[in-house]
Amino acid sequence: MKSLGHLESYQVTLTVLTPIFVGSGQELKKNEYIHLRESNKIIVPNFGKLMDYLFSKQLDDAYQRFILGKERPLRDFLRENKVKVEDYQQFADYEIYDVNEIIENRSLKGIQQFVKDNMGYPYIPGSSLKGAIRTAILTEKLRLGVDFEQSYWIKDISNATIPSFDKKKVMNWAQSLEKNILHTLPISAKADDAINSIMKGIAISDSQPIAKNRLTIVQKIDARIDGKAKPLPIFRECLMPETELEFTLTLDRQIMTQSGVDVDYIKKALQRHYQWQQEIYLQQFPLLSTEKAITNQGTIMYLGGGVGFPHKTILHAAVGKKKGFEISAEIMDNLFRKHYHKTYARKYKIAPHTKKLTQYKGQYCQMGLCQFVVK
Repeated sequence: MKSLGHLESYQVTLTVLTPIFVGSGQELKKNEYIHLRESNKIIVPNFGKLMDYLFSKQLDDAYQRFILGKERPLRDFLRENKVKVEDYQQFADYEIYDVNEIIENRSLKGIQQFVKDNMGYPYIPGSSLKGAIRTAILTEKLRLGVDFEQSYWIKDISNATIPSFDKKKVMNWAQSLEKNILHTLPISAKADDAINSIMKGIAISDSQPIAKNRLTIVQKIDARIDGKAKPLPIFRECLMPETELEFTLTLDRQIMTQSGVDVDYIKKALQRHYQWQQEIYLQQFPLLSTEKAITNQGTIMYLGGGVGFPHKTILHAAVGKKKGFEISAEIMDNLFRKHYHKTYARKYKIAPHTKKLTQYKGQYCQMGLCQFVVK
């Protein structure tokens, strides 16, 4: 830890335990990567270098016809135009290995890409980590029984008739609750002004760039409470387990002292949030029995996309397990009417009744688990 006046700076290391996905919003189509089945890998081209190569071989017009035509694998175009495999490295950006089973999946329509910096290297934005810490702090303060004089939110949502719930109403309640918990600084006279939030005292840098060879591809899988699994046609570039990421965490001591939040509080909040998910939700899914050893690896947290609704909500901490599942079922039923969430909630006393998983090296695992270490 380093101190500079009222600022405290810490080095944070995140170690990936299960695949982590932070999406860029972009997707690789089959005509944008090269699948080398014989090498069990894909090559993602640098498209600037690819175009230079094609111009040098007078293949630019042929490539334009290929792109404008029916979508086909890029390697088909390269073979048809007699581009040698050994030439691929002239326009390769990066390679991802162990992909044959996934790439040959008939449902594969595209690969959602991981976020990358201006130089093309994967990284995790500091805002992603800060958002996860925010959720953990909210959960911790709710579970410790914060005394809200204006706790109309909890009373209202706890006593509400379930069929009245809709997404907009719940979002408004959540925002009101967050303001009651976090907007406690006496900076602005307006209570709902974000400048009053204790999160103003937490700053987190983007991670250091990550080597491109730390990327892998995984498929989204819905695990059911009855032990069955359903692979979905959603494929993602993810950071593979054992990848390490470095961040800088800066706390404003003047602000954090007023809130009662320090580094130890953050670590405890993250770990308890993970344990809370285990207790109320995850223990009921048989396919996760292989993950029990993770609890012995220090401070564990969820990060990124694809982890599932329960791990990013404060609902259960606010209103309790039973009511939380009832409200979750109503929300899910309104959003996904064909999935019978309320029916399954009545049967299994849980909602949602599916858990978002993936497979890595033949084992089912959650998305987005990592170890949080502060120095």
